[in-house]
Amino acid sequence: MIKFVEIETIEYVNNLQYVNDITVENNHNYIANNYLVHNCITTSNVSIHYPQASLINECYIIKKQLAYDNLYENNPYNCYDKYVNLPKIVADGGIRNYDHVIKALALGADYVMIGSVFAQCIESAGEKSSKNINQKIALRFPIERYKDFSVNVKGNWSAYYTDKFIEENSKTWKNKVDEWNKHIEEGLFTKDDTDYKLAVLQYQDKIKELKEKRILGSIDVKFFGMASSDGQKSIDGEKKKTAEGITKYLPVKYTLSGWTENMISYLRSAMSYTDCKTLKEFIGTPELIVNSISEIQAVNK
Repeated sequence: MIKFVEIETIEYVNNLQYVNDITVENNHNYIANNYLVHNCITTSNVSIHYPQASLINECYIIKKQLAYDNLYENNPYNCYDKYVNLPKIVADGGIRNYDHVIKALALGADYVMIGSVFAQCIESAGEKSSKNINQKIALRFPIERYKDFSVNVKGNWSAYYTDKFIEENSKTWKNKVDEWNKHIEEGLFTKDDTDYKLAVLQYQDKIKELKEKRILGSIDVKFFGMASSDGQKSIDGEKKKTAEGITKYLPVKYTLSGWTENMISYLRSAMSYTDCKTLKEFIGTPELIVNSISEIQAVNK
């Protein structure tokens, strides 16, 4: 049974900063801001680990029992709205594909954290580098220059320059045309002047060049967990505690809108197969049937 326990006393030891131990004994879970939290990497590092799929489902069963015992006895548990004040379950870690998200929700997670998946979107905030087809070394990728991204099956990206970038990078040619127009207004030259026509042609060619689709090649993004050394440095500028989590480069695979559209479609299909009309009905209700050892290994991450 999960319950909230008020801290009665705080003991100071050797003038150290105080620490509140709010973990649930044996499970190493705790409640933070009404969310049920589980220390994922810590558990594996200390060899006290619990497969995430089983963990989500068992926490959901406890949450279900808590709702029944303490809040709405004799009411059907599928009245989801009636226990919104209970701790929320957030699945975090090892989520790498659409099916992992769907399984986590089906097992009882209210939310699913998918850091590496979102990091592989072209719009992510991670530091990116590109290896163009004609380049042998990776170069920092200035994503702010581009719009309307697309990627082919080989992972090579294409995009167009933004209007702002085109404007900024055609100023030299535009200024020449503006200068000629000023002289023409002053009566010093006419639009039939050869140099004026050349300036206009150069400006038009530059605009045309900048508006063409750019072949960007493959793009990688730097991804790290917030408990890692890089994560700690990104917050405080230095590493202050034991580093957990990874730092690695991942291939950028899709746009955020494209991934989201696919996720919605797959989730709708899963809900239709399990006869659920709303997401609230879907969370925690489908029966998970394990057919093989490979299936167990796939879901128990």
